Amino acid sequence: MSMKSEKGIIGVILASSTLTVMAGSLIAPVIQAMIEPLGAQRSLIGLVITTHGLFAVIFSPLMGYLIDRIGRKPIYVFGLIIYGVGGGSGFFISSFLLMLVSRAFLGIGVAAMVTTITTLIGDLYKAGPSRNKVMGWRSSANSFGGIAYPLLGGLLGSLSWNFPFAVYFVGIPLGVLSLYFIPETHTPQTQDETKQQETKSMRTLIKERPVITFIYGLTLLASIFLYVIVIQIPQLLPELALSGTTFAGIFLAVNGLAAGIIGLNYGRIKTHLTYPKIIIIYFIVWAIGFTLLALASNPLFVIIALVFTGTGQGLLLPATYLWITEIAPPAVRGKAVSYATSFAYLGQFLSPVIFGSVFVELGFSTSFLITAMIALIILLILLYPMFKKLS
Repeated sequence: MSMKSEKGIIGVILASSTLTVMAGSLIAPVIQAMIEPLGAQRSLIGLVITTHGLFAVIFSPLMGYLIDRIGRKPIYVFGLIIYGVGGGSGFFISSFLLMLVSRAFLGIGVAAMVTTITTLIGDLYKAGPSRNKVMGWRSSANSFGGIAYPLLGGLLGSLSWNFPFAVYFVGIPLGVLSLYFIPETHTPQTQDETKQQETKSMRTLIKERPVITFIYGLTLLASIFLYVIVIQIPQLLPELALSGTTFAGIFLAVNGLAAGIIGLNYGRIKTHLTYPKIIIIYFIVWAIGFTLLALASNPLFVIIALVFTGTGQGLLLPATYLWITEIAPPAVRGKAVSYATSFAYLGQFLSPVIFGSVFVELGFSTSFLITAMIALIILLILLYPMFKKLS
């Protein structure tokens, strides 16, 4: 790769990486403002943010199959364009049901885009410092998108609740740019050869490296936790006398800033930490973050809590995807990554389903304490073998 082409590839990949977090975070600040215009129930309004996650779950395995079968580039371009069309159409919609339909198309685009981004990085960079660095940049771009997009969504939402949806149209020009910059990194084999190798490799992968099922479960839980923050923080702030979409965007940006800083330094951090240690740190900081939110009596508690949760997010996101790319051989890398994408977006969809009514019925303090206890229990389960070994 020439320096010019490498910069172009990295630029497009990092720009599109920010769109994955934009799918939910851009409109999170206007979640309250859209209840009345869409005629939605408060307990269900979170589905506008997370419905795309359900369709990412459904379509990610298909996209993984197509990525390995027909190549990375066409699926990547398709994902960016359908993302722009599906997300941007929300600007014109005033029906809750139609909004969910548009978010479904957004989810199909996300499934194609997220799976291809991770697979491309795995193809283009050798395992080790180089891939760790680029995956950290990808995570950081994702996280800094988590800063910029809530702020942008809050600012545009102060003008009108539907203005933030127009930003999704940026996926279309990015799709055009990817036609020029993104190389095809995988030459598909014949159908029979691909099917035979895929079946053998996936079966062998799961049998010989059962840790991959643990990674998928971890991805699911981490996504549920993250979207507790994304959905509930904008609804918590009015309780602290901070009303308005702008405040919601600013506070959600704190979580993204912390994650982004960690992502920028992930390559160096990884040289000192194993994957199990990263996971333990993740559950520690999230347990602390949720506990602080349960005790939040002023905005400062919320800010400190979001620094902790953002730190955990910045560590775990690149770690899980890197771990998978190291485990999976190239012939099934797209499919292996697609399962992680499915579990990540399943968590996004399930988060309001699991916790929406809990927060409505029990209130913020009790509900955040429950989530903190869940994180703590999982941490103790993970640490139990270590303590047993020492005793």
